[in-house]
Amino acid sequence: MNLALAALLAAFPLALPLRAEDPQSGVIGAAIVEALEGDESALDATVVGLGYEAIPVVFGALSASSLPTLDAEGELSAVELSVDQVLLLEAAFTGFPDRDVAAFLRELAQRPLSATERTFAIRELGRVGTRRDLELLTALTLPEGVRGSRSRVPRPYCVGFQRSLASIHTRTPCSSIDVVALYRGVPLDLAAHVIWGLGETDSVSGLVLLVELLGELDDADPLILTEIARLGELLPHPLPEEVGFAVSMYLDAIELELLLLAIRAVEKIEVQNATARLIELTDHEIGPVAKAAVAALRASSGIDRGRGSKHWKEWYAKTQRWWQHEAPGLLRDIERGDDAARSRALLEASKWRFYRHEIAPVVVDTLKSPDQELVVLSCAVLGHLGSWIAVPELIELVGKSDGAVLQAAARALQRITGRDFGSDEEAWSELLRSHT
Repeated sequence: MNLALAALLAAFPLALPLRAEDPQSGVIGAAIVEALEGDESALDATVVGLGYEAIPVVFGALSASSLPTLDAEGELSAVELSVDQVLLLEAAFTGFPDRDVAAFLRELAQRPLSATERTFAIRELGRVGTRRDLELLTALTLPEGVRGSRSRVPRPYCVGFQRSLASIHTRTPCSSIDVVALYRGVPLDLAAHVIWGLGETDSVSGLVLLVELLGELDDADPLILTEIARLGELLPHPLPEEVGFAVSMYLDAIELELLLLAIRAVEKIEVQNATARLIELTDHEIGPVAKAAVAALRASSGIDRGRGSKHWKEWYAKTQRWWQHEAPGLLRDIERGDDAARSRALLEASKWRFYRHEIAPVVVDTLKSPDQELVVLSCAVLGHLGSWIAVPELIELVGKSDGAVLQAAARALQRITGRDFGSDEEAWSELLRSHT
């Protein structure tokens, strides 16, 4: 910024919020226009260097694609910005301190906003806001005059609200108290987006929070159970025990919709302790309930005993006996048996998918063996079991192996995750980071 502009800036006492018609905004706008015409690398420093007072000017420029500036006579005028300039200015805007942007957005919420301003404000609050700004998020999302529970909220604002809530929760996790207050303070149009926003984080913390909300929000349980099932299918297992405990309570629901949703959620999050109840439900008089229960049992066991509880009860009793009486010796053979005993034990263990998360850690330890044939077999067993517990060690194996071991580890990862990155260790690592 040249000395003339610096002197001009000093001549104007600035107050927030600035409007495009304020002379002060033209002073700041002129400095930004000069920076845009110069070295791109210096733009960020110039914009942020203008301080808090520049935030409303830059915000307005991004909303209107134009900057207020001063002409040769010192009168206000506007300079249209190209798409590239808007993108550069948008990147520079992220350099302002988060707390300053949040303070500006609080002031902004007190005045009427254009659709573009509102959309940008919602997005920016998602970037800089915290769990303490949920009320502000609602205020920025609701257009003037929209306050009643049945008021209509334009879809773009709903989507922006959802994404911003997800961003806020990812950075500063919300409590169930925060979310209950938010849910009860928004119109029905936004209520579902509260639940979807928490689910959009695709995180275990979002899943746990959704579980905590079961029974707390009016008529929201079907939506919450649906989102829990979606996350259960997406997230690596095993999931926290409290998730399964809370969801399995809904297997006694009287309402048909809730019961069906609970069965699907239990299937997707894998609740071992719900097995006995699922077996009972295979005898349910309502066909879709019995069919859903069978599907859930099939998913957890890896076998099919059809509809009706008789054969499922036999399977469950046999499975429990195996775990109590035979599995301990089998796992010992995997841990410290000779090569032949280890191989036999691995093949036998692969048949008991119901206990896959308990078996997988023991099999993982065999990946350190110098015996390549044993390691290849262990990879195949881990792929069949399908437990995410094995993913970190399999990724490590991909990074340091070649030949048959590399191929076996990559195949196991593909079967467990449903993705295929071949021998790309970094891609597998990024997938793991995004799911933990």
